Amino acid sequence: MTNGFKEQFKEHLSKFNTYPYLFIGSGLSIRYFNLDSWINLLKSICNELKLNDYSYYASSSYQDFTKIADMMAKDLKEKWWKNEEFSESRKLFKDFTINDESPLKYEICNYIKNKSNITSELNNLKEINLLKKSNIDGIITTNWDNFIEENLFEHFNCYIGQEELIFSDSFDIGIIYKIHGGIKKPNSLVLTKTDYDNFENSYPYLAAKLLTIFVEHPIIFLGYSLQDKNIQGILKSIINCLSNEKISKLQDRLIFCEWKENESPTFQDSTILIDGTTLPIKLIKTSSFETIFSVLSELKRKIPINVLKNMKKMVYEFVKSSEPKSRIFVTDDLDKIENQNNVEFVYGVGIMDKLSKVGIKKLSVDDLIKDFLFDENKYNCKDICFEWFPEQKSVKYIPFFKYLKNADLINSNKKLKANNKFTTDFINKISKINLEYFTPNDSYMKKKEEIIKKYENLDQIFNDENLKDINKYIYPLLLEPKKIDLDLLKKFLKNNYKRNDSHYRKLVCYYDYIKYIGFEDD
Repeated sequence: MTNGFKEQFKEHLSKFNTYPYLFIGSGLSIRYFNLDSWINLLKSICNELKLNDYSYYASSSYQDFTKIADMMAKDLKEKWWKNEEFSESRKLFKDFTINDESPLKYEICNYIKNKSNITSELNNLKEINLLKKSNIDGIITTNWDNFIEENLFEHFNCYIGQEELIFSDSFDIGIIYKIHGGIKKPNSLVLTKTDYDNFENSYPYLAAKLLTIFVEHPIIFLGYSLQDKNIQGILKSIINCLSNEKISKLQDRLIFCEWKENESPTFQDSTILIDGTTLPIKLIKTSSFETIFSVLSELKRKIPINVLKNMKKMVYEFVKSSEPKSRIFVTDDLDKIENQNNVEFVYGVGIMDKLSKVGIKKLSVDDLIKDFLFDENKYNCKDICFEWFPEQKSVKYIPFFKYLKNADLINSNKKLKANNKFTTDFINKISKINLEYFTPNDSYMKKKEEIIKKYENLDQIFNDENLKDINKYIYPLLLEPKKIDLDLLKKFLKNNYKRNDSHYRKLVCYYDYIKYIGFEDD
């Protein structure tokens, strides 16, 4: 079940051209950082600061946490300014107080700093290490603690509070948005009734800033309940900016992770009701985030995020300012660049062909297989054939023939055309590929008659729920080629897209061979 979920989740994320954003709630800080839940935090602060019993505040405010915080702030104010026990706090923070609530916020920040301690549980540490390796574009969080920016994504830029977010020159990648404030800036905390009222009044501005992120990235919600009022309010503001048609396009982008005790991960369609509007979402239920973070850590970047972030920043500055600080060179010919040491970033106009050849050198076999199966057509076929294929000396299974045929390098006899750009080794490699090249090992060949008697076609193989996954990639190689439904085979390969799996690659290349070369002459 876990493997099935992992492949399903991978396949879903592969639909997008951008990397995910994480929307992180208190559940993760509680899980990994030994922090209190909201109610336990307020109880602990009452004890820590020797205020009235928490039950007194709760009964006087109808269990409204924001009103409880209001009452606590009021009770602390006089003590904080007069009592000796707060003299050190006053010395450090008195010049930064802006209202009656500032002392409480400062003390809460101190409490969280002292309380924060990464959990030592083995399973949680494994999840944390995988999360640190995740390839994501950014994070939005309502958490106050520093767990994310100090322990997970230290190289990301961090914006604390709505004001920093709204007025920031954000580039949407390598960013942490702490929309409820953070302990480095105590006055930024969204804590009291007034804070929440101000926050809700600013929803339209926040939504405007977040809208681009939501429509361009998959958003993975972690550590929240589906009923969380903060999430409901933000989604409501974003929905108000969109037409019904655009709302439907959010369907695959909103992914909620719901923790369920003793439950293997599942991935399914669901809905969430936002102010009378039914919003389609994807729902993951699991008792462990390990597989989720494992998938995120396996996402591949062609350009490191720090480099990409700097590139976007320079282009943004170049377009926005009449006197940009960065040294950018705009050219239609790379050979025209002089004094290259003075150029920080080159922006090319009409030089894609030159740059694409450089990019092809970095291409992985899995990248090419994805391009092949999903008809992405990202690469020039002749560049692939002449520049990349000959370099893959140690790789056995590569879908050569679609690219060779589209580059007009296959003759009428279905053989490689003579061309002095091909190495002898490459010519010999291609000449050896025929149907026998894809024959399974002896243990399968001994059972061939039994297998083809039971399974007459691909449909029967792929729909046998009792058949091991690995056999669904091997048994098709035993069928007569004329019985292979190429459309069905391609659909199966796309729906079960794998990286770094030799059996999968072999079946992809078998499809490539019989689709673009055929089998009549073998």
